[in-house]
Amino acid sequence: MNPFKIAFVGIGQNYPSHVWMGRMKQMLGDHVVLNVDDLRNTPRGSNLSDDTHYIPRKVSRAKRAMRSIGLVRQTDDAMRSQWLLNQIRESKASSVFVHFLDFATKFNDVWNRLDIPIVVHCHGYDITWDVRHHVHQTPLHPVDYPSSVRSLPDNVWFIANSNYTRNQLLKLDINPRKIFLKRFGVPLSNRPRVSTASDRPQVLFLGRLVDFKGPLETVEAFGQIAGNHPGSRLEIAGSGGLSTDLNDLIRDRNLQSAVHCHGAVDQATGAAMRQRSAIFTAHNQTGAVTRQCEAFGVSLLEAMGEGVPVVTGRSGGIVDFIQSDQNGMLFEPGDIDSHAGMLDDLMSSAKRRESLGAAAWETVRDGYQSHHEKSDLLRIFREVSDTVAAPTIAAPTIVDRPLADVVKRAA
Repeated sequence: MNPFKIAFVGIGQNYPSHVWMGRMKQMLGDHVVLNVDDLRNTPRGSNLSDDTHYIPRKVSRAKRAMRSIGLVRQTDDAMRSQWLLNQIRESKASSVFVHFLDFATKFNDVWNRLDIPIVVHCHGYDITWDVRHHVHQTPLHPVDYPSSVRSLPDNVWFIANSNYTRNQLLKLDINPRKIFLKRFGVPLSNRPRVSTASDRPQVLFLGRLVDFKGPLETVEAFGQIAGNHPGSRLEIAGSGGLSTDLNDLIRDRNLQSAVHCHGAVDQATGAAMRQRSAIFTAHNQTGAVTRQCEAFGVSLLEAMGEGVPVVTGRSGGIVDFIQSDQNGMLFEPGDIDSHAGMLDDLMSSAKRRESLGAAAWETVRDGYQSHHEKSDLLRIFREVSDTVAAPTIAAPTIVDRPLADVVKRAA
């Protein structure tokens, strides 16, 4: 007998960067009785999955015509909410699993009309209260976004992917009893790799080209020591708003033969690149423009699962699973010289690469495989199914306090 039935609501499920969402859905298996995506987050012309229900972009043409003459008053947003509510009720789901906190706030009226637990998985930009667009530098969230989060009904629970994410929620006075920590699970190679002194170590940066991942700083650091390691290369895989700046920097530093940009790659290509690499690196930091940092860092953990040592900045949720000089190497964000020095040390020592890579592999083996994440997910859904609703806002802060003060403290 299925103890709980889950309506899975995840936007952008076909995005290459959202592969973890598909993994979660597979982990939950037969517990998922409804899978929902949003056409507004699905590029036009994309292949739609047969097993997925898509929230319509807007009301039908016929209803728009009827609305224009006053026969129908329903707005697009109201129609979308009613559609989602109907789908969940018809599925007879006993709980709802929603990805991205900002998306969840758009359907507050739906959660208010359901008497089942709503579990919202928070990720990164959605718990960065003052996040900015990486190109236009405009706010990504509306001014009242923190207020919308705080006003989520009592049947809503939160999953934090790291202690950093949990602390961001606590800054809005979210009830700590309603926040669950959950690990990510990634593939694990058969065994840690063996490095040899004759290797020409290849270094990999794989991720979006955005400021909080530090692709420009990574090139600067690698450029400092590239001459010490003839034949070694920095491979960069990813796309984003910094792609033009990145290519300009490579040209200005005369690094065309040492740094190769591949653009965006699919999951299989990314896996093959990790397998060929001796070191995985980034320059994780709080973005000067986006104001975002790495809330977890799945790409880093995937490299560790291949036994590839990671060198990156001590930032966000990364410190939950990387301990510097034990299973990876962490420097202070912004310190390009330290970044370069750590890369130089690892590229010069096959023994050190092998030691850190083995420890990284063991970290994934012992706590971050798919079955660990599945165990966390099932535990969370059992708990919310057996627990009565609780206030979203922690009791000590129910006293009146200007929201501006809360937002200022959260920022």
